[in-house]
Amino acid sequence: MKAKEEKKYINGLELAYQTWGARSGPKLIALHGWLDNSDSFRELAPLLADQYEITAVDLPGHGRSAHLSPHGHYQLLDSLPTILRLADELKIEKLNLIGHSLGGVIGSLLAGAFPERIKSVVSIEAIGPLSDDPSKAAEVFAKSVRQYQGYDLHRAQNTSYSSVEEMIERRVKVSDFDFNIGEKFVPRSIMKKGDRYFWTSDPRLRLPSRVRLTERQVESFLSRIQCPFQFIRAKPGIPIPDAAMHSRINLIQDIQMHMIEGGHHVHIEKPDHTAKLIKSFLKKVI
Repeated sequence: MKAKEEKKYINGLELAYQTWGARSGPKLIALHGWLDNSDSFRELAPLLADQYEITAVDLPGHGRSAHLSPHGHYQLLDSLPTILRLADELKIEKLNLIGHSLGGVIGSLLAGAFPERIKSVVSIEAIGPLSDDPSKAAEVFAKSVRQYQGYDLHRAQNTSYSSVEEMIERRVKVSDFDFNIGEKFVPRSIMKKGDRYFWTSDPRLRLPSRVRLTERQVESFLSRIQCPFQFIRAKPGIPIPDAAMHSRINLIQDIQMHMIEGGHHVHIEKPDHTAKLIKSFLKKVI
């Protein structure tokens, strides 16, 4: 099933997104992981499209969406109003969110900050964001500022490669997935100029955040979640300390947890199993 490609200007930034399914069905917004793009739902979305309309977004600086201005900084919480504004443009009052990794983090934060706007959340391989020790706040801030000041953005943006395959291999080397998984979604983040290939994603996404939430702040968001919440965890997946995970799970009022054998990108590795779990969950909440 081929997706419909669309773009909208949201808060002055052009966001790209893909849509699968019937316009008449309940609407789902899908949010991808860090350095990924909306094609990470290319395997999963068609399996949901018989019942739902799925809009998978390229987050700012990712995929085919625009980059922030040269003086901009990517901060986790800034994604929240962007997604709410996109929902407003799409005339979606109550959001049903599916998020993988970073996308699941954004979904959980949205549900905690704006419980009146979120109807359900499916979070794959995420139960809130990474937190940091508050005593390290000044150190974290200083490190981020120094890296931004010394960063050669022009050089990073103009680094080129000889082939798409070379770029997928480079991504595979620093990820937990193999080439077969990478070729399903990485090419959306690649463009060709002449006979050379370039990343479309903003290289500043790899720079450290200036501010990170503390665990108590994360708990504040999670404890305010009122909607049904499905947490799909891969095994082995991404390492999440058991104590922290269970502590966070206990903060969410209406949560279901499921385990699937696979890596961090389990929704690409095992889309059928993932879709079955999501459909069963959504059938009860939408």
